Amino acid sequence: MELTPLQLNRLLTLLGALRDEIITSGEFDELTELLKTYPAAVDYYLGYIYLFRFQYHQ
Repeated sequence: MELTPLQLNRLLTLLGALRDEIITSGEFDELTELLKTYPAAVDYYLGYIYLFRFQYHQ
């Protein structure tokens, strides 16, 4: 199942909140649900985390 543009935008917003350590418990639950429902969301998540780690932790 593919993410809609709106879902992708929300996913990226939630990932940014997670990265900045400002994610709320409700947002975390929303992120978890997106990751459980959409395999494409997991791909974005892994790529996002990899890029963040690579950029800030060299």
